[in-house]
Parts: sequence; C-alpha cells; structure tokens
Amino acid sequence: MRKKVLLALIAALLLVSFVFVLTACNKGGIAGMHFEEQPRPALENRISSEEQNILDIALSDGATSDEVIEACLTLYDIANQSRIQAEEQGWTSLMLQESKMGIMYNGDPREENLPPDDVVTKSAFGTVVMHAFTLHDKGDFYSQFVADAKGNLSMLMGMFTKMLKITYNEGGNYYFASVTGDNSEANVDLEVFPYATYALTKEPQEYNYDDLMTAIHSLDGINEIYNMKYCPEIISDGTASEFDELSLTYSDEGYYTAKFAVDMGASPKLLREWFRLPKEDMAVSGQDIESYDYFYVTLEVWDTGYVKSYEAVYAREAGMGGGITTDNFKYYWDEEQIYDIVKADPRFGDDVENTFPSLHDMIEFYKHPVVVPPSNKPSNLVILVILALAVIAILVTLIVVAISAIVKAIRRSSPKLTQRYYARLARKAEKKGSGGTDYVLNDDEDDFTL
Repeated sequence: MRKKVLLALIAALLLVSFVFVLTACNKGGIAGMHFEEQPRPALENRISSEEQNILDIALSDGATSDEVIEACLTLYDIANQSRIQAEEQGWTSLMLQESKMGIMYNGDPREENLPPDDVVTKSAFGTVVMHAFTLHDKGDFYSQFVADAKGNLSMLMGMFTKMLKITYNEGGNYYFASVTGDNSEANVDLEVFPYATYALTKEPQEYNYDDLMTAIHSLDGINEIYNMKYCPEIISDGTASEFDELSLTYSDEGYYTAKFAVDMGASPKLLREWFRLPKEDMAVSGQDIESYDYFYVTLEVWDTGYVKSYEAVYAREAGMGGGITTDNFKYYWDEEQIYDIVKADPRFGDDVENTFPSLHDMIEFYKHPVVVPPSNKPSNLVILVILALAVIAILVTLIVVAISAIVKAIRRSSPKLTQRYYARLARKAEKKGSGGTDYVLNDDEDDFTL
C-alpha cells in the first residue's frame, strides 16, 4: 500500500511539472517596439483640389455623417496610394508594424474601459505578437513579417502561430518566402530594430507583380496599408453601436485624423467582400474567419498626402485565429531618421556607418538572406506528443491507485464483506487444487492478513 501511495505522489508531481512547463514557457512580458515621433515629410503635396474640397467640407460646421464618411475613406485612399506608389516614385520610407492578438478572447477594450494592449494579454491561451517592417529607398524595397506566441500555452500555440514572411524586389522581379511553425524559429523578443529574429529555411521564390499580388492576397498593391475593401455602405454613422465613432479632425502639427468603425449590421454580402482577402490569407494557415464582432480604425495622414499612422482594434470569430487584435502601423519619410532607426539592427555590426553607409546598402544586405537548413532538434509538436503520452500514463496510474484505495476503504468499512471476498478467493484456490486457506481480518493492521 505504501508503495502505491508513493507512486501516486510521484505521478502527481510529474503531472504538475508538465502543466508548469506547458504554461510557464515565455510567460514573461512582451518586448514592445519603440516608435519615434515622425517629422513632417519634406515631399511635395499630393492631395488634389477635389480631394481637398471633400476634406474641407467634412471639417466644416454642420457636416453630415455621409460627408464625414466620404472624407474618411478619401483620406484612406490618399494614404494607401502613398504606400503603393512609394516604389514607383522612388520615395524613401519606413513602415513599422506591431500587432497583438489575444487568442480566442473577444473582449472589447472600450466596453472594458482598458487600453487595447492590456485587453489582448487577458487571453488564457496567450498572445500572438507580430513585428514587421517595410523599407523603401529609391525604388528598392524589402519587407519582413515575424509572428510568435507569448504567454500561457505559448509552447503549444507557437506551433500554429510562428511565422516568417519576407518580400523584396530585384532586377524587375519580386521575391517572396513564407515559413511557418517551429522551422521559422520566429522570435519577437529582440528589443532593437527590427524587433525580431528568425531562420529562413527555404529560398525565396520569384514572382511577377500580378502573381505576387495573388500570393500575398493584396487588394490594391503589394505595399498597401491593408487588404480590406472599405466602402461607404459598411461604415457606421457613429450610432450603429454604443462604441462606434465617426470623426475627422485637423491638427496644428499638420495632419488629419480620421476615426471610423465598420457597421457589423451592414449588408452581409458587402461585409464578406470587405474581409474576403484576410479570410484567404488566414486559410493558408488552416484558419477560417467567420465574422467580425467589431472593427475600429484610427488613421493619421499628413496634410501633404503621406500616411503617418494606421491603427485598428477588432475582434473576429476564427477559431484559434480569432480574438481581439490591435494593429499599430507607423510610417517614416525622413531619410536621416530612417537610417538612424535601421542601423540599430545587430546584424550590421558595430562599424555599421562604414560597412553600410546608406539605406541602399542595407536593403541590398536584406535582399540576400542566408538560407539555413531546418533544425534537427525535436519540434515542439514531438515534445508535446511525448509529454502528452507521459501524462496519459500518469493519469492511468493515478486512476488505478485511486480505485485501489477506494476498494480498500470499502473492505475496511465492512468486515463481513471482506470475509466473503477472501472466502471466494479460498474456494477458487481450492478448485485449482492448491488447497484452501482461512483468511482472517486483523483489526490492528491497515490490511488483511492470512
């Protein structure tokens, strides 16, 4: 009996250890990006007189909700084109993205009266953190996206959420590579630019522009802000729900701010078209977007027509790919500031200003990534399968010990029942020719003796 108790204690200890390992890995804080203030772009005004008139009407007293919606979407188109045309126009720019998703937790930060970044970390399943950047310089560009899981169950969730994507242009063609799961070795703990590390385990594939658009599920262009199809009919007038907001303002610092929300009670057909491409994008990793619970947007655009920032807070129903998400994009247009940000990349070394004296040199470095073979170490999936089998064995042991203890307790509580039990054993033994044995209950001991 004592051996069984000891075995049960060992099994329980192993089970607790497994749970600790599964939930404690990467349970520390999330390393966040550092966003510097952006100076006003020293670029020519690209807002047309017609677009300016739409914005002015929406800023005037007595503007209707339809006029504000038109202005918000006009401002979005202006901002979006500043990104799409960056390659063709040869503009120098940098986009930094930090996104976070609370896995399968659809809380609303406005309803909970909390900052969105606090709400995304409330998920019991952990948080997916995404760090990305796109660097343009005189027609050349390089883009990188890295995603990883943090918090509770991150070891398990990382198998489904770790991801690396890189895109760049060279010689009139485009190159794209995507690595998912443990092989990507995606990690977003780096505290300096580019705020992520990874392992590229396959060569980028060559594409023409149209084929790349299809491969990365773009709507208007490969460097667009977002791939969702906004239209006036799905934008809330500010009254569709308690937390919807619709406004356009202008700052003395020289930029517009548009705030709007998507009306989830709008035409189902238009809503499906709105998130058609994100749905296709999620399907690549086996997830399916069924619907959105809410979607709030804050857009800042310089009054010369260049995007300053884009933020979205939303929740979607998509299984493990669902939950509250915060997207935070910042855009930089000053070459000197961009160089100072990018040169912090540890891969450039200490003598970066001599080794990589220009953004062009840095992009050329990024466009020739080192491809490494997949790691030979056991994947998290293999480790978890082994641990799961161990847990099953432990649970079976605990169940057997528990049943044995219950049976023992029943026998002690009923001496007559016990005597009958051992009498049956004696009769069975006698039938087998081994002779009978008289079993006697000893009340001074913990068990039954002969």
